[in-house]
Amino acid sequence: MVMILLDTGLRCSELSNLKLQDVDTRRGIIKVLGKGRRERLARVGLKTQKALWHYIVRRGDSNCDYLLLNPSGDRLTRYGIEQMLCKLGKKLGFRLYPHLLRHSFAITFLRNGANTFEVQYALGHSSLEMTRRYCSSLSFDDVYTRHQTASLIDNLK
Repeated sequence: MVMILLDTGLRCSELSNLKLQDVDTRRGIIKVLGKGRRERLARVGLKTQKALWHYIVRRGDSNCDYLLLNPSGDRLTRYGIEQMLCKLGKKLGFRLYPHLLRHSFAITFLRNGANTFEVQYALGHSSLEMTRRYCSSLSFDDVYTRHQTASLIDNLK
């Protein structure tokens, strides 16, 4: 659950609503139904693919079509996910909540070279206005680091 949130930037409700049929562990693609019932695809990395595959195998057959199940075998709700993250955060000694993981995804994605349009798509934003909020979290150090690899003059041959 944590790996999916950190690797994709999904909203908590989007994760809660994922169905088994929406997950392609071989290709590392998840079909997400976002806000406004807009569908998008999200990629998961190799480590998350492997963790998902192990979870699905251990989850076993169930009458429930949803990916994440609670101990009763029913869909894990948004509230259930939030509570699990809260408990995990307490164990780790800091406040942990779904939007923190979404924010961490967005900032790391930007720092690793994604442009604002890629972040907009990944997060399922309908406009760049919401995406700009994440961009405002970047600092001079981020710009300095990117400039080292993207400088027009330094890259002239």
